[in-house]
Amino acid sequence: MNIKLPGYEDPWSILQIYSPTEQFDLETRYNFYLDLNRTIHEHAHKNLMVMGDFNGQIGARGPGEETVLGPFTYSNKIRSSNGEKLMNFSLGNNLTVLNSVYKKKLKEDVDVDFTRREDKK
Repeated sequence: MNIKLPGYEDPWSILQIYSPTEQFDLETRYNFYLDLNRTIHEHAHKNLMVMGDFNGQIGARGPGEETVLGPFTYSNKIRSSNGEKLMNFSLGNNLTVLNSVYKKKLKEDVDVDFTRREDKK
């Protein structure tokens, strides 16, 4: 969805997604990210938010991921295959995992929201 928000000169693109789980074959998961990247590059505005369930565990922030992940990750979790795909997607599209920027109550399932790093206020 492309929308004009009050207080922003440029329009926003908002994408709601649901990623295939790790039970799907690698080709299906690869094609999901290929289609998502294509959608972003062909249709998204400069201001972008991607939100939904990426069906992956991010785990602890690794070296070089400071621009993508904030200090509040579930460091006791091991990064899953989908979590790795999610990190590569974030790095490749200049996106920040917003859920890792602020402290939240611990819960088992957390959907992930992203925005381009320069869009954070």
